[in-house]
Amino acid sequence: YADRPGYRTLEIPSLYVDNAFPYMQAAKDNWTSKFPETAKFAATIQDPELRAMKVGQLKEGIDAGYEEIAKMTEQLLSPGEDKPWAFCLIMHPKIGSKILRVAMAIAKEEGFDIDAIHDDEGHLIDETLEWGTCAVDGRDAIYTSFMEKWTSKGKSAHVVHWLQQLGLMTSKVRNELKRLSQETEVIRDVNSSTRLLDFAATYPQTFDMFWSKMGMYPHSTRIVEQCHGVERNAYNSQASHDMRDSRTNYIANEEYANRRERRQCILEIEASKAVSTEQSKKQRTSSVKHNDRKVTQQMIGEQLLEDSKQYSTEKLAQRLPEDIHQKFSIKSIVKRGTDVGKKALGEKKVEHAEAVARKKRESTTFSQTPFEDLIEDAQKLETANDLAWKSKDAIKHAKQLNTVLTKSYWNKIKVDCFFEELEKVFPCFYTPTVSRMTKTALLQRPTSACSAKNNLNLFIKLVKDIAEGKAPNTLSTKRRAQQLKRAKATKLDLWAEFANVEASEYLSVVEEKAFEKMRLCET
Repeated sequence: YADRPGYRTLEIPSLYVDNAFPYMQAAKDNWTSKFPETAKFAATIQDPELRAMKVGQLKEGIDAGYEEIAKMTEQLLSPGEDKPWAFCLIMHPKIGSKILRVAMAIAKEEGFDIDAIHDDEGHLIDETLEWGTCAVDGRDAIYTSFMEKWTSKGKSAHVVHWLQQLGLMTSKVRNELKRLSQETEVIRDVNSSTRLLDFAATYPQTFDMFWSKMGMYPHSTRIVEQCHGVERNAYNSQASHDMRDSRTNYIANEEYANRRERRQCILEIEASKAVSTEQSKKQRTSSVKHNDRKVTQQMIGEQLLEDSKQYSTEKLAQRLPEDIHQKFSIKSIVKRGTDVGKKALGEKKVEHAEAVARKKRESTTFSQTPFEDLIEDAQKLETANDLAWKSKDAIKHAKQLNTVLTKSYWNKIKVDCFFEELEKVFPCFYTPTVSRMTKTALLQRPTSACSAKNNLNLFIKLVKDIAEGKAPNTLSTKRRAQQLKRAKATKLDLWAEFANVEASEYLSVVEEKAFEKMRLCET
């Protein structure tokens, strides 16, 4: 049964609980019990330092493997937003009933009514059955451990979510789950090689629920994995939905069987080879030869020829009626188009949208908003993106403001037009006192006698501090400062309040020189 697709998914928790983790735990406690041949080899090493080093490396590797297995087991057995695997332990012959009682206890604590009827099959529930409890659960190590794991870090909500998502609260499985919760001793064979089938024989409805939800979980079967790989690697937006669907059907139905036949052929050839031990070791260490796969290469051609026979004109005519021939003729396909599947999917989406809209219109709680009100609401709407978005003109204006608010910009202006530019760009700084000062005095390094009224560097610094909220607005009148505060003026708004870049004549010259320099560099 283990070869059947999907069973591996249901067995994953038991694999870790009963095999992987106990094995690594025993190896960590006493590595010689799990690696006896390695222990014998280590004992033959004469050099004590070399023997100690090799044994130390082995123990480090075992410790690393144990930590990895412990971490994976912890993640696997802890329910999460996208991790339902821990619930598969409910089918475990030894601890399944304890896990179920843990889940039901958590559901009760979360306020979920485990006795309520959640579907239309309430008549299937046997009201005389009660949920099982065990007096020793509170002292049981497994029960308390899972109770602690499943209630820590907000995992209780995930437990309730997956109880419903997996269908464990439906009426169909209620009676069986109640009987399972009443198990206080092992009634199924723990050492059985067919645990899942044993559980299915005892609790068929519950097993069917697990199988339908998780048995054929994607990526748990080779067929699904192959189809997924085809979709990812061979997807082409130009290919129609019908083409991709046909290709996937071929992979799942025809090619999967062919590949399995080729693998079986290789296994039979390898099994029939009579080679010595030395030759086997040599073969395992040598590279694979293409010559070894000539048999399968020949089989591919034979399989394709055999598959093509069933699509010959004679074979199709024998098993298909005339109306089917007409439907799939080239003339009919060209007439109806090659994207039938895509069109059908689009029609379903439209029908679904219309059904949702119709349901809203027929609802007593739904009221349709007049179109005029929607327009009015849209005009009032302001979003963070609208406020943060800058047009090309706004970006250019911000760059110009940043340029004039630097000392280097004013250093480059000649004296004959310096004061004229200063009066136009910084009207709140230009005063009769400033007009009588020299350019050198205005741009000198600030001293104790300087202020924002007679030093351009300090004025620029004050403007930037006001824009960043580091200093009070002493450049505007009280009334204007209050207006800017109520309007929630931004940094650029405050820069523009004190720097009139639109009136600048020298700024355009600077931009033209920068553009010309950039053009020369490109050529």
